[in-house]
Amino acid sequence: MVLPIKGAHAHKKLPLMQYELVKSNLTKSGLVRRASVLLGLVAGCFRLFESCARFGDMRMYSTLSVGLLILASCNPAGESSQASSSNCANGFAPTGNPVTMGTESGVDLVKAIDAEWAKMDLEAMRKFYSDTCVFEWNDGDQFQGFDAFAAKLAKDTLDYAWNMMWAFSVDDDANAAGEWVHAGFDEVGTLQGDTVEKAVIEEWYLVQDDKVQYYSNSKRLKP
Repeated sequence: MVLPIKGAHAHKKLPLMQYELVKSNLTKSGLVRRASVLLGLVAGCFRLFESCARFGDMRMYSTLSVGLLILASCNPAGESSQASSSNCANGFAPTGNPVTMGTESGVDLVKAIDAEWAKMDLEAMRKFYSDTCVFEWNDGDQFQGFDAFAAKLAKDTLDYAWNMMWAFSVDDDANAAGEWVHAGFDEVGTLQGDTVEKAVIEEWYLVQDDKVQYYSNSKRLKP
């Protein structure tokens, strides 16, 4: 899979007053703060997985396997979603509510986006994002709307190949619509056939009403 994206360079920002209005609305609804907290909750877990893979610590693998088995048992057949959410709740969000697992449909939506992104089919991607979707890029760029997103991708000069390493969904407020999907990618960026960068890309998608309402990414360069 090759395309010019996921490590894009700066793009013209929204006028300050317009962006601050968008940011204010997101902050009031707790979306930005919720994304930051959820990122912190899971980042340590994936760093632990990476350490295990690097050093071959089988004892740690065993511990993680037990944890995954517990997680897998959170939604046994026959239990209601309400009971499952209660049993599997852990931690806390800015709302003060515990964090629970989201839905498979949210993950499926992100996987569908990735399939079209790999083909660089922007028109096919457009349908997955709301008209007012807010984007925050790893270089500090912030913008709103799919057209600005497409322009961001077009400005990147690198080609990218990547592999989706994980994707899962969490919910920080069972009484509010929407869920957060977190996805991770192993990425290689090239220029005229030469490798320029290797990185781990982490993305957050706020999915509500079958549309992405908010998107952010971060990049961690690898040796």
